[in-house]
Amino acid sequence: MVQIINDQEKTESINNLRKLILNKIDRGEDQSVEGFHPSDIERINKDYWLTNFLEYHDYNVKDALKQCWDTLEWRKKIGINDISESSVRRDYLLDGNIYTRGFDTDGKLIMFFRIRIYVCGSKTIENLRTYLLYWIERGQRESNGDKVTIVFDMIETGMKNIDMEYMRLMIGILKNYYPNSLNYLLVYDMPWILNGVFQLIKGLLPKKVVERLRFINAKNVRQYINDQYIPYEWGGSDKYELKFESEVTKSQDYNNNENVSTIIHRKVHFAQTESPISEISNSSYETQQNHYGDMLQLTPAETIIFQKNNNNEYAGNVELLNISKKAVTYKVKTTAPDKFRVRPSSGTLSPGNSATINVVVQKGVVIQPINKDKFLVMSMVLEGESQTNDEIASMWKEVTASSPDVEQHRLKCAMPANVTTAAIINNNIDGISDYFLDGSSNTTSNIIHSATHHNGTKQATLSHSQQQHLQITVDRLSDCVNHMQHQVKSLQSLQWITIFIFIMLSIAIVYILKMEIQNSNSQYCIDK
Repeated sequence: MVQIINDQEKTESINNLRKLILNKIDRGEDQSVEGFHPSDIERINKDYWLTNFLEYHDYNVKDALKQCWDTLEWRKKIGINDISESSVRRDYLLDGNIYTRGFDTDGKLIMFFRIRIYVCGSKTIENLRTYLLYWIERGQRESNGDKVTIVFDMIETGMKNIDMEYMRLMIGILKNYYPNSLNYLLVYDMPWILNGVFQLIKGLLPKKVVERLRFINAKNVRQYINDQYIPYEWGGSDKYELKFESEVTKSQDYNNNENVSTIIHRKVHFAQTESPISEISNSSYETQQNHYGDMLQLTPAETIIFQKNNNNEYAGNVELLNISKKAVTYKVKTTAPDKFRVRPSSGTLSPGNSATINVVVQKGVVIQPINKDKFLVMSMVLEGESQTNDEIASMWKEVTASSPDVEQHRLKCAMPANVTTAAIINNNIDGISDYFLDGSSNTTSNIIHSATHHNGTKQATLSHSQQQHLQITVDRLSDCVNHMQHQVKSLQSLQWITIFIFIMLSIAIVYILKMEIQNSNSQYCIDK
């Protein structure tokens, strides 16, 4: 039975929940040197955020506290505040599977899911998770923390478009970390053939979400969505041409909204956020990315540019200069150790001395967009007299990147402006066949049309649109490879199971025949 409480009791519950959370933080129960992200600390001071947890648990403060704390820990663990448009695969954003558009009849933001766009198994669950979290967080920002209506557009949807793993992921995230955030869950024009599947999905939904679930069609859609935002293909008046719009661009549509300054500020901050290396706190990066630090000066200070060297390899250099008055030791880490060869990866520098770190892209690897990879350069002061390499290695094993004794510098990766990283496969710009271009009329010879020879090294100049096309193509190819690898593993497992069953049947048949022979011999002896 739901407990009915008045406004004063609601306010007291909110303040009590906030106090309990802040007390846990003061006691250091977040189990981290860095603590929670500043944006999440700010959430604790927002009544609407705490109200969602309290309403979901019928104002049971104890249960709300547990889920709220679990949510804060989860947000810190996955670095959700660092997920931005640049964190998501570009082709995922462009395919229009998810987008926000207009408001429902209650004035709540609508987030559309065009189910027919996604084919089961065509995308990796890791990339889908990042894509989904980006849109959920974006919806939270665009609605200023208000509830959102999710619409599943089921037109022309079939069994191939239903991915139960993806559905469980979506439901689990919304249930566990965004409670009470839905105004309605609308399912438009669901084919009858999917009734059984959707009953399974419905069984996974929390009770409070099921209460807000509605199956709609062209006849009753206007009960839930304003006509001006009903898609034209549904019989509405919205002839919106679907295209991906960045948050900063989209914010211009709100110029008549009283909250425009808040929206623009939040979106610009979001678009500039970068994905972190897991060992580095966001706050430490913000304080260090714009200056050299007290120990080392890095050249370049922010981005490693990879160029082709005389060995036909893509390589970049970073110069480390000891600007302190003491000897320091340094260590270099990367988010993609299998992709890069770093020499030297560690060492020592006397005051005023410098060292050049050479970073080479390994041959034989399929390079995803290289701007997602990052390097972390750490340094510490060497106390006392000179130490051996083993002693220095032991020092690094005993400290973490978050230690106050360690200075951190983060470096991003980039290719020259005239080369697209998506075109570099096995460290060779040639060889992208038009077979992989989804039937596009642009062939490889048309795309890589400006190749010239200079000192025996081949260079390619591509237009921006061609670069994007190639990047999307290679990303799709990578997804196909992952999907095929998954199928191969499944077939291998099936083969082993088949072999096992065959062996067991063979043993059973041999045993039965043996018993039959023995019985026949015994019967023969008795007859004799």
